[in-house]
Amino acid sequence: MITRFYLLTTLLFFFTKSYSQIIVMDINNKPIPFVEVLSSNKHFYTQTNLNGEINWADLKNLKNGDTLFFQLITYERISIPFADLSSSDTIRLKERVHQLQEFSVVSNTKKYKFQILNACYRSYQVNDDSVAYYIDGKVGYLSKIGKDKYDLLLKENRVLENKEIDEQTLDRKISIGLKPSIPRPPLGYLPFNFYKKGGFIYHSNDSSIVKTIDQESIQLGRIEYNEKHVKINFNDSSFNGTNNMLKSEIKREKREITLIFKNSKELDFESTKTFDHLIYYRDYREYSIKHNKDEEYTRIIQIDELFIEDVTYTKSIDKDIYSSSWRQNNSNYISEFWNNCNCEIYQTPNKYLLKNLHEK
Repeated sequence: MITRFYLLTTLLFFFTKSYSQIIVMDINNKPIPFVEVLSSNKHFYTQTNLNGEINWADLKNLKNGDTLFFQLITYERISIPFADLSSSDTIRLKERVHQLQEFSVVSNTKKYKFQILNACYRSYQVNDDSVAYYIDGKVGYLSKIGKDKYDLLLKENRVLENKEIDEQTLDRKISIGLKPSIPRPPLGYLPFNFYKKGGFIYHSNDSSIVKTIDQESIQLGRIEYNEKHVKINFNDSSFNGTNNMLKSEIKREKREITLIFKNSKELDFESTKTFDHLIYYRDYREYSIKHNKDEEYTRIIQIDELFIEDVTYTKSIDKDIYSSSWRQNNSNYISEFWNNCNCEIYQTPNKYLLKNLHEK
């Protein structure tokens, strides 16, 4: 009897574990990590894990009339009615076809003093599955070559907010450090600067186009190669920790980084320490925040994205047009730049991401 009970329990665990999650794959049956999953239901947001999986329990609050949207910058966005999904479905995404733009890199920067990055950006925050704010714009970054300090030229910007959530966070004063700001160039996350410093190891898989990133025998990410791009996804475990401030407890739960580079003969990826080939950067951060007025933690997700248009070098520059301020307060734009960003892999925002937001 005991043996039968143990066997039945084991079988139930196996089937529950095996059939209680959706997996997102590419057309070659490789799992796709960090795919964003949005819904026509405003109270929903999640993403796939490192193995391309979504736990079916994360979808429990959706209704049959809702539609799910699967999107990642290098893949075609698709929509699927929730009623058509089962807990064991496999979703397949096709790679987006990008028209490669003319690309030039200054190989010898010693005779130049400044570096300029021109880019489009976006940043948004999700509080318990409701979008709290959304900002985007066009920007120029200026730095001295070899320095991790940037000044800003804000060309156009848009600011959207959820007024109800904004009032709640002001009341509890838990929004410190979590207010919208323009993403900074990820100098510290370039492969040479971050991986060599952290003692990471690259392992080749059976396929020559995929490598895993490991530290102390724990897989933290992967590198994928194709003819046009080199894409890297990884978890930054050094981000995790807890802070207490102004009667609030802030747990830093997770940080996931995505970098996409142009693949070319000049790219020595593992020793890359400049932005010359970078065309996309995504920073996903997840927090749990609790004020002493609250009974439960608020789950906060912040996502920053940079779409690099070009990188140039110069001997001199008019520094007066650049600023050290990084905050966005109000919208200031003269064109719908979000529909015509001149960046290679830019993707316009999903309209469901912007539901119930008001422009400032």
